[in-house]
Amino acid sequence: MNNKILALGTYYSNDILYDKQTNILYKDVNINTNSNKNYLVVSLTLFSLPIVRWLNQFLHFENSFINSFILFIVIFLTFILTHSLVKQKFNKLQLEVISLTDYEKKEFLIKEKKNTEIAITIFFISLMLSIICMFIYLLISSIILIFIIFGCSFLVFLTLELSTFERKRIINKLIKEVEIK
Repeated sequence: MNNKILALGTYYSNDILYDKQTNILYKDVNINTNSNKNYLVVSLTLFSLPIVRWLNQFLHFENSFINSFILFIVIFLTFILTHSLVKQKFNKLQLEVISLTDYEKKEFLIKEKKNTEIAITIFFISLMLSIICMFIYLLISSIILIFIIFGCSFLVFLTLELSTFERKRIINKLIKEVEIK
């Protein structure tokens, strides 16, 4: 991921990005032609549920070292997956400077401020749920908990990888700049 570019949100189907060095807003002009991607994700998730249920019935490890190792592998793979997905998304960017009026900019920033607050709330909920499920997994070694840990860890790592806390700080700074004008 490019450390000087930060994704702020979406405005009328355009991904809006912020250059931290030049303080300029950009939009991504790359048109996403892959509309079947969401169906693939849903299909894979629904397909994996019976497999997870079957594994949950037959795989129980009593050794805490094996459980800890499996937990470490799942978290590590989740981190690698999240990092590669974000890196792939940012490598495909085709940026163009976007000009917004002060009213449009303020409207966009207020909406994204609310979205960022929701994302931070989901981050903390996912973090707590992930930690709780990790402890429960170490006690009872249920495969369904690995599935939950993977999902929650993905949300946690995605929030960290996209610099959501820095995004909130920058959005607040931009709102103050627009209000001063």
